[in-house]
Amino acid sequence: MRFVRAGLVLAAAIGLVQSAAAADMPVKAVAPTVPAFSWTGFYAGVHAGWGWNDPTGTSSISAAGFPNALAAQHDLGANGPLFGGHAGYNWQIDPRWVIGIEGDITGTGIKTLSAESSTVCSSPNCSFPGSPTPGALMSMSQEVN
Repeated sequence: MRFVRAGLVLAAAIGLVQSAAAADMPVKAVAPTVPAFSWTGFYAGVHAGWGWNDPTGTSSISAAGFPNALAAQHDLGANGPLFGGHAGYNWQIDPRWVIGIEGDITGTGIKTLSAESSTVCSSPNCSFPGSPTPGALMSMSQEVN
């Protein structure tokens, strides 16, 4: 019972004594507000990379009455650098919606050339149809832009 009485006296003493209230202190400065993030604005950038291709092609020479008289198969595989830039402007019209316009340009250094001898002679003038024709050189080139 002694402890109960001592506890009540202590609680009453704490309740009667008021501590300093921080809410009563004068305000020195208002806390700054952080503006919401916006996607509106201009942007620009560059890009670079490496490209490759591995196409094949066939070149042929035809004459009246001699379709595909001479033909050659070409391997046009090549690789090279890619480079370019892009720029645009975005408008954030709603916290969840952004619209914009963008432009870009890219260039490459991918070029290839193939020069092959004719491998097919399907004309009746061939000594052996389907045999290689000496001296017939056919070329094909490709440039990726």
